[in-house]
Amino acid sequence: MKKQYAERFWPYDPAALAAAAPPPHLKLFRGLIGAKSTYSAGKSSVEQYARAAQAAGLDFLIFMDDFDKLSPQKLQTLKEDCRKFSSDKLKLLPGFSIRRLALLRPDVRE
Repeated sequence: MKKQYAERFWPYDPAALAAAAPPPHLKLFRGLIGAKSTYSAGKSSVEQYARAAQAAGLDFLIFMDDFDKLSPQKLQTLKEDCRKFSSDKLKLLPGFSIRRLALLRPDVRE
């Protein structure tokens, strides 16, 4: 399967891409969804993510920390950090992901 796609040449046509640009009266937002902070399985703090996102020119960053690794205190601190390090140019949004249905419904076996 890889060979099939490796041999195929996909032309880059800037003119075709320009047709997909949003109208001038609309703003196009750039961001990242799914960052994990040190409050769960990530290796960077909210502040470090904020600095990197600003340097990359992002408009938003949505954290998706692992629910089973977040205590109520860690979740509260994540929310506070997102508020603290957000700015007019960068919005940080706290969130979490739930991987196992059994965490929500103990009657369900996986």
